[in-house]
Amino acid sequence: MFGSKDATPQASWKRVDDDFVLGACSRRLFGYLSRDAEGVWTAFDDDARSVAVSPDLPEAKAALWDDHGSVHAGECEPPVGKWWHRPIRGARERLVVTSR
Repeated sequence: MFGSKDATPQASWKRVDDDFVLGACSRRLFGYLSRDAEGVWTAFDDDARSVAVSPDLPEAKAALWDDHGSVHAGECEPPVGKWWHRPIRGARERLVVTSR
């Protein structure tokens, strides 16, 4: 779900309950879907704004993913080929022993 090194835009879906589904890309949660008592799904973005309403779960998921797609390339995909975006490895301290 998170931390994937694959830059291919892909959504992951986690069904938390019968009426609640979380959506995530490789870097973050981008929204959720909630089903009301009538069985209608409402898609919400990561700021809890309603994005789409549909009786069909796959259609609601697609609408939420399409909404996130407009910002995914700029915010979630890592820049490719830039040396300053590589992970920083922790520096090991070296113990210097001097004799007196």
